[in-house]
Amino acid sequence: MDLQLLTEPHSFSAGDKVIVQNRYNANEIYPGTVYKIIRLPLNKGIKTVQPDIDYFYITFSDEVYEIFLKRGWEIIYKHECKVTGHGVFRKNNILKTILQNPSSGSETEIDVKDINAILIWRIAFDIKKA
Repeated sequence: MDLQLLTEPHSFSAGDKVIVQNRYNANEIYPGTVYKIIRLPLNKGIKTVQPDIDYFYITFSDEVYEIFLKRGWEIIYKHECKVTGHGVFRKNNILKTILQNPSSGSETEIDVKDINAILIWRIAFDIKKA
């Protein structure tokens, strides 16, 4: 993992219009808006000394969510951080998706229109001002 990409300085703030580009496929470019930036440890699940990094949550159009939503993606749903579960069901476009509930092991069906943003990891994506 390239820690330098994750700790790279930036001047983004909530509400900024951005362009998100796949670092490994320059043809994949998506317009979005910064929903929230949260500064947290590199690995939130490990309680050791590690650098804090900025987690970028970006709001996209439904068409972009249809591309990005897969199992295990961190999203903000109804203004709370959640993780997508075992299924994203499609029929030309997303009909529904599932959230994981790590404390109980259960999963909950959600409506995609209630997704506020999705975590964009700077290892895989370059974020630039639009």
